[in-house]
Amino acid sequence: MTELPVVLLHAFPLSSAMWAAQGEFDPITPDLPGFGGAPVSAEAPDLGVLADSVLADIDDRGLSSVVLGGLSMGGYVAMEILRRRPECVAAIVLADTKASADPEEARANRERVASLLDARKSADVLVEEVLPSLLGETTRRD
Repeated sequence: MTELPVVLLHAFPLSSAMWAAQGEFDPITPDLPGFGGAPVSAEAPDLGVLADSVLADIDDRGLSSVVLGGLSMGGYVAMEILRRRPECVAAIVLADTKASADPEEARANRERVASLLDARKSADVLVEEVLPSLLGETTRRD
């Protein structure tokens, strides 16, 4: 049996670096447009733009079918890929994500963090604004 390639999609506002500690497992971990080393798309931000960038990467690699995983925002993108090209997804792994749109408060917070990043041009924003919500009390304390 041939192993299928695994594509892992990162959470907001992180990058593919979040998947770096995978040991011998070697997934495909693209940076979505505007994150990590990927340039911001000229198109308006949209899940379709993000999904198209992943699909283009899959096509550029000559892959016909992948196991697709997404964490949080990466899950939103994975579901959009599944809507657009279900034939290229052999299996899907969704973690800490949902199929419905974010409530207004969550959307506004994402825009606020993005504006701070743009204004300060520093990843310190992520440490101050996002990291505390990603870590539990024990980890923060210890």
